[in-house]
Amino acid sequence: AAMSAVHEPLLEGAAGQAEERALLRGEGAWLLALALGDAAPGEARAWRCLYASAAHGLSLNRFVHHTAGYSGPTLLVVATDRGELLGAHIDAPLKPSDAYFGGAGCFLFSLAPNFHVYRPTGLAKNFAFFNPPLTGTMRGAHYGAASAAPQALAFGGQTSRFRLALEDDLNTCRYHTSCTTYRAHGGGGGAAAAGADAEGARRVVGVELWGCGGVEAAEAQRRVRERHARDLGRARHFDTKLMFGAGPGWKDEAQRDADVDKFILETAGAHTFYGDRLQDVEEEQRTMARAPR
Repeated sequence: AAMSAVHEPLLEGAAGQAEERALLRGEGAWLLALALGDAAPGEARAWRCLYASAAHGLSLNRFVHHTAGYSGPTLLVVATDRGELLGAHIDAPLKPSDAYFGGAGCFLFSLAPNFHVYRPTGLAKNFAFFNPPLTGTMRGAHYGAASAAPQALAFGGQTSRFRLALEDDLNTCRYHTSCTTYRAHGGGGGAAAAGADAEGARRVVGVELWGCGGVEAAEAQRRVRERHARDLGRARHFDTKLMFGAGPGWKDEAQRDADVDKFILETAGAHTFYGDRLQDVEEEQRTMARAPR
């Protein structure tokens, strides 16, 4: 009776995602809903796919782009070339960091070939880890200088040996059967537990991240994206004459905007335009040569 009281979640696929190609579907979603427990009273459980490699391409940069700003809990589902469906529930917003994050609501799971849930042991708190490459115009905005930590989306274990990790730009899934943060297969049976998934690396064939935070988390992500778009617009259209002077080299707005973009990139430390620097030096030398002695 208790099992039948948990309804299958309403699943909203990502734009361009074919329903028949989705990794998370009816029965699997229902099983994970059981693992999560009852929804809030009077609230229909609805999950929205934030990122689907089948629609967006298998890439960590694209993963970051489509999931940035989402403030609710999420479900990660990974398909491997061994026919496995592995994943994790993350109870905290997914933000880049070189340190572990998350809480006791996190858990690992397997949907195929068999269904298992691996909950926290209470012995350690290395729940989730997300350290993507430093890319983009503001590479220092998230967590400062370049980190020596592995570039991975991972769970449990230590940074030298995660329990479950997506590495190699999401192309490799590495799995271990036990750690101190999450229970081993069969409770405390350790790596040799009967039916435990094989340890080691496997090739990833698909990844999805589903948002479970409802309307509020989706609205928060929309506001973050709108604010980001406005900030980019301001960066491109602020009073360039006031900041940079009239700029005799600017023949039109396109030239101005390109130069402003380069200024922003260099100020952020994301890129140095050595070719432009060389042109400036050569122009200065020509000006000096033409000056009266």
